[in-house]
Amino acid sequence: MSSQVFYRKWRPTSFDNLAGQDHVVTVLRNAIKQQRISHAYLFCGPRGTGKTTSARVLAKTLNCLNPVNGEADNQCDICLSYDAGKTLDLIEMDAASNRGIDEIRSLREKVHFLPSQGAYKVYIVDEAHMLTEAAANAFLKTLEEPPKHVVFILCTTEVHKISPTIISRCQRFDFRRLATKDIVSKLEFICKKEDIQTEHKALEFIGRAARGSLRDAENLLEQISLLFNQNVSVENVQENLGLVHSKIAKDLVNYLLTENTPAALTMVGMAVHDGADMQSLHHETVELLRTLLMIKSGAKYTLDIDDDNLNSLSTIADKTSLSLIARCLKHIGGIKPQSHQGSSLSLELAIVETSMELDAPPSHYTSKKVSPNVRKEFPAIPIPKPNLPSQIENKTSSDETDQTEPIGIQDAAPQIVGSTISTEAWNNIIQSLRKQRGKRFYLGPLLKDCHQPFLDEESMILPFNHKSNMERTETELEEYSCKTAVNEAMEKYLGHVYEIKLTLRDGGNGSGSSSLLANPMVRAAKTLGGKIIKEENITVNE
Repeated sequence: MSSQVFYRKWRPTSFDNLAGQDHVVTVLRNAIKQQRISHAYLFCGPRGTGKTTSARVLAKTLNCLNPVNGEADNQCDICLSYDAGKTLDLIEMDAASNRGIDEIRSLREKVHFLPSQGAYKVYIVDEAHMLTEAAANAFLKTLEEPPKHVVFILCTTEVHKISPTIISRCQRFDFRRLATKDIVSKLEFICKKEDIQTEHKALEFIGRAARGSLRDAENLLEQISLLFNQNVSVENVQENLGLVHSKIAKDLVNYLLTENTPAALTMVGMAVHDGADMQSLHHETVELLRTLLMIKSGAKYTLDIDDDNLNSLSTIADKTSLSLIARCLKHIGGIKPQSHQGSSLSLELAIVETSMELDAPPSHYTSKKVSPNVRKEFPAIPIPKPNLPSQIENKTSSDETDQTEPIGIQDAAPQIVGSTISTEAWNNIIQSLRKQRGKRFYLGPLLKDCHQPFLDEESMILPFNHKSNMERTETELEEYSCKTAVNEAMEKYLGHVYEIKLTLRDGGNGSGSSSLLANPMVRAAKTLGGKIIKEENITVNE
């Protein structure tokens, strides 16, 4: 058995053996067959996806004496020297440690030497994004017009850090994360060659844990095979990867989606007591919530999971709502727990914040009977039984008093009675928007100028005391993010989204008197954009 590690020993030596990058292989193969070779290539993508390996295969194929259909024959002297690492025509440069202008000057001087064996001298520049700005500028002219016998291949994991002027001089190839099935296929090949006893499901666990990196998967396979004496079983993989806590993550998600906060916090405490890594538990919880979100949204076929897990999670998704999953994912996914002792606090705090946000009034209204003297009828939020008089802020007159209680009473604080929004609900809306910034101002402070908003059918009327605040609010609500935030606040605290209309109160920096605003026709005209220019008393002679 070779002393080399798996990812080096089983590194592909031809395009046929490259896994999961068919879109790259097809183009390179056709370019070689048609003799349309570029002077510079840029290979970018996540780590462990085959960038450097593809660069080496390309270099060997370009210099192969007898290529067949764009593939090296792996039998000629040049191919054998490439496989043995003895060729002088392949120069690999690590830009992370050779990133200065002096190294680039040295490269510029050497590119004019002819290749020793093949037709091309190939330079592979790994971690190309690490070149300094001065080195990158010095490299530009050579990269754009190198000698005809020189080919540059730049490899990077962070293409956004590379100068656009360098990118424009290269043919760019984006390498993708490998699908689990492609990783498992390669791992099965290695297990067969290395005489490792394994199970298909165990390799699937390794493939998913590698997150699209074949090199990581090969390293995990070798580590587990050494640890358990060439026996890679499901139990051994779960023990090595810490997947024994997957059940804890699944139970935690169940408790979150059933709003059982004490049980969720207890589950985290048990995980800490058992020595679980909070980072791993957090990652698994977020992945489960994301999977449920995709299933509930109807995109389950894009998920890279087996049928058993898909059916199990689909059952959970059917019992909950999409908004509930999204809220849990927003809070739990927004934290970054550390693995050191006591780091469970961030996860516990996220669980509590999730339960607080989920503790919202119901989103539906119950019917309500009112006196025939009332001009319009508005829906009412169900009123809880205890402390009924102190929780209601009713601005209707005595002849508009309710004759009956609303049906379907639930344990939720009332938000709207008649046409007036309760002070508690309005304060909650202002508080939730205190950090929502628009073009120039925060919405919460602006809305504090508006007291006792009221409803008019499907509209919410916001009467401002100062004209300047009203105009600023109108400008800020033109921002999509601000309008969305206000709609979410209304949905949360009022149970319904209303159209917003702005107006001025008597005493503001606009016109209008309290007597005229009391008139329903005048108030309706103002909500539609009308203005009171002048108020006069007209005497009609009989």
